[in-house]
Amino acid sequence: MKTETKNNDLPKGAIMAMEVAEKEIETWFDYRKTKETARDVINEDIGYDYSRRTIVEGFMYGMLTFDKTIGVLTQKLEYPLSNESGDFGLKELKFQPRLKRNALIEPMRGVKASNSEGKVEAWISAATGTTKSLLGKMDVSDYGLAEIIITYFLK
Repeated sequence: MKTETKNNDLPKGAIMAMEVAEKEIETWFDYRKTKETARDVINEDIGYDYSRRTIVEGFMYGMLTFDKTIGVLTQKLEYPLSNESGDFGLKELKFQPRLKRNALIEPMRGVKASNSEGKVEAWISAATGTTKSLLGKMDVSDYGLAEIIITYFLK
């Protein structure tokens, strides 16, 4: 007779239950001191907060981890970037818990006020310490998750 484990109840590929992932995102929000009003935004078209759900799924499937001791949210890249010698030059993005205004000066250089994509890229660069040129080489699904994470820095 086969003994069932808790993992049998998880969706295929998930490493943690949705409830555990929800606690992880709340821990991240608490560490960042994210306002309650900025934690949940209901999209009237789809009925839930797509951004929050995407981050929860990132935790569930092991793409996101949160280090409570230093407050860093790490995004493991599904498609790491390799350099010319084949070594992986970028395997993950580490989002610092908070941003200081002066950290945005260099990444925002040359970005026009009307360029919302450029501003988001600059914020990701500042929060992770990753150059914009490297961010530009990321796979769109990896970059999409980074975009969603950075929206919580803008709220």
